[in-house]
Amino acid sequence: MDVKTVFRDLVLPVAMMSGFGAFFWGIRGTGGYGGSMGGLFAGTGWAVLWYFISNDDKVEGAAGGARSLASRWAILALGIGIMVGGFHGYGQFNSWIKGSWTIQPGTPVDVDPAWGFLGLLQCGLSWGGTAGALLGWAAPGSGDWRRARFTWVIRTAFGLTGALFGLVFAMAFPGLLMPLYGSSYYSDLAACPQCTRAIQTAISSSVQFGLFAGFLAAEIVLKNWRGVATSAIMAAGFGAGFVFGSGWFFVSLPGSWKAWEMTIGAVGGASIGVTHFVANRRVVQGEPGLFTVTERVFQAPASYEVVFGHNLPLALGMSISLFNGMKPADGFAENFFAGDAAATSVVMGFTYAAIAAMWVFFALSVVFTFVSSLRGKRWFGRPLVQVLVIQGILVTIGFMTTLVPVVPLPAGVAFVAGTYIVGLAIGGGALAGMAVIDRFTKRSSV
Repeated sequence: MDVKTVFRDLVLPVAMMSGFGAFFWGIRGTGGYGGSMGGLFAGTGWAVLWYFISNDDKVEGAAGGARSLASRWAILALGIGIMVGGFHGYGQFNSWIKGSWTIQPGTPVDVDPAWGFLGLLQCGLSWGGTAGALLGWAAPGSGDWRRARFTWVIRTAFGLTGALFGLVFAMAFPGLLMPLYGSSYYSDLAACPQCTRAIQTAISSSVQFGLFAGFLAAEIVLKNWRGVATSAIMAAGFGAGFVFGSGWFFVSLPGSWKAWEMTIGAVGGASIGVTHFVANRRVVQGEPGLFTVTERVFQAPASYEVVFGHNLPLALGMSISLFNGMKPADGFAENFFAGDAAATSVVMGFTYAAIAAMWVFFALSVVFTFVSSLRGKRWFGRPLVQVLVIQGILVTIGFMTTLVPVVPLPAGVAFVAGTYIVGLAIGGGALAGMAVIDRFTKRSSV
């Protein structure tokens, strides 16, 4: 393997996904985001980067091969996969790792730190593993619809069974999932909201882990080793990010929680870059490889794939992310114009106009996809242009949501903003390096 390939397929993707990932995951828990909506923000950002690294080096008309996970469905897979993980509950784990749990106001009790670390590990494994499994599904099949139906029945059945098993396990063996279960604290849940929260966390975590285990088992049964690889690598990356990143809680920082979140994004993002290197390498027709490659990998995407796998997820992800970042409840409008109804109306007016413009672009993309006379005029979805525009929008939203109208900035905000800038510089530099390599490759192949 030559040095250029190592840089193009491993070093630069890892740096790009990691650098931007610190920003994505930091924003995920900031301002108007959090939970599944924050996951959608991060998932949309990573999905656009994945589309870029998978398709930007494509040489039209050249027999240079193709990438197995360059499918437009990868956009939908990463966006939904990271969003689903946002339904996790995990806030209590970070107090448990310190060996103390304020189970009632003014009543801290001792707990084994292992409860917290195991909870964080489980959360990261299932979050990244489920998203990785969905990403593995984006590889084109053989075109055999009977086989495809069988595949989706297995995946659905195994995933739902795993989630159901997780639910039953949490209800049958709660003492294996939370500390102090069975003590007097749990006897009156109305007087112990932290106990109620622990139960809810245990159930959601168990269901999520069951879903991940079911999906992974399905890929093993189907002998889809690419899907096994994508799920396992991302599970390991996010699991490591959740656990090792929690070390920031033992260090005095102006923003330990945010440093932990940004570490998850950096390490988890790096695992997405490694996934690209392992499971999304360029393949040539007839060339043997580690994973199965079908003829459909080398064919142009179908119209419905472009619309529903690429354009619609981007329109949804971007419009929802824009609204959540700007909204008056806890976004930019509240940060800067709380109590000023007129200014808030102006901000939201511009926000709704921008969202409407996104959907106009989506409608035009549908027209250009299905009208045969316009189909060849590719104005929408060029990898480099798309990644620059969308990342620019996401970065702008992110900083507008993070910053507050105070000069000088509070220490915590300044720390977070500075770290974002470092991460974006690393990610942006890697993106630029990859674009230069791809432009050179294309010119050399003409």
